[in-house]
Amino acid sequence: MPITFPSRPHCLAALLVLAAPFLPARNLPFSRNADLDVELVRSAECEYRGITASFEELSRAYAIRVYEHSEFLGWEARPNPRHPEAEALVTGTFAVAGLQEAPPASWGKGPEIRARVRDRVALTWRLSSMTGVHVAPHDDYARDAVEVFRETVDGYLARMVYLIEPTALHSEPEERAEVVAALDIGQILLRQSGAGGWLHVRLPGERTEGWVDSTAARPVGP
Repeated sequence: MPITFPSRPHCLAALLVLAAPFLPARNLPFSRNADLDVELVRSAECEYRGITASFEELSRAYAIRVYEHSEFLGWEARPNPRHPEAEALVTGTFAVAGLQEAPPASWGKGPEIRARVRDRVALTWRLSSMTGVHVAPHDDYARDAVEVFRETVDGYLARMVYLIEPTALHSEPEERAEVVAALDIGQILLRQSGAGGWLHVRLPGERTEGWVDSTAARPVGP
C-alpha cells in the first residue's frame, strides 16, 4: 500500500500547532488605570519617627522648601516598563525659579541634583499594587524629598517640649506680663528660643506664641 504525505501547507500547519506551546508570547501593551495609580500614590503615607505625611504632602513640601516660587503642575502615571502588570511610575511636576538661598542639606546626591534644576523639577514614585499599596522613590528627586522630610522631622522633634505642670503662656518673659493662654500639663509646644530661664514657644499648628517658665517644660526627644 503506497505511503502518502499531506501537502506542504497542511504539513506546515501541523508543525505550527505542535510548536505553539513553545513559541514566545507576544509583548502586548499593558494598560493600567492611570487615575487610580495617581490617587493611590497621592494618598499613601510616609512615616518617620512617628510623624506621617502623604506622598502628595511630602512632594509639595519638598518643592516649597528647596526651590524658589514653586508651582504644582500636575501628576501623571504610566506602567513601569519592567513590571507593567504590578507597578506604575507616578510623577509629580513643579515649575520652579531656582534654588532657595539656603536649601536644607541632604544625604546622597541632594546638592548635585538640585544644581541641575532650571525651571522644572519632577519627582517620580514607584507604586507597587500586587500585594497591597507600596510606594517607594524611583528617581533621585524623590529620594531627595524623602531625606528632606526626615531632616524636617528631626528638626521639628528637636524643638518640641511638653509641660510637666499647668502653666501660663505670657506675652513677655516675666511673671507679671500679660497671660496669653492657660496651658495644661502634657501640652506640646515648639521651642523658638530661650532667655533667662524662659522659653519662647509656639503652639503647633497655630500662630499663638509666648513665653513659659523653662522649669515647667521638658524636651520630647532624648
